[in-house]
Amino acid sequence: MTLTIYLAGEIHSDWRSEIKQLANELKLPLSFKGPMENHSKSDKIGQHIKGEQPNAILTDEAASSFNNLRTQIWMKKADVVIALFGEEYKQWNTAMDASRAIEAGFLSF
Repeated sequence: MTLTIYLAGEIHSDWRSEIKQLANELKLPLSFKGPMENHSKSDKIGQHIKGEQPNAILTDEAASSFNNLRTQIWMKKADVVIALFGEEYKQWNTAMDASRAIEAGFLSF
């Protein structure tokens, strides 16, 4: 049986790669999912799907809507959620992901 792990948290460092590499070295039956790690693509996803937006606020809102949908889908399919609050990047989206995980019945520490 393979467990699906959703890796929530900041996308600016390579912490996800470190976890994936360690799991691979230990030959753990894990599959990893997470947010779009390419910051530029994450910011522009709404425009790629909905088209050019009239201002920066609507551009951010469109991107946020699609990124949040992705998170909700993967979290519902996950067996475990890990939310990393890093030292340098303490972003609101990590808190949102952690609260969604708690709401869905996952434990968070």
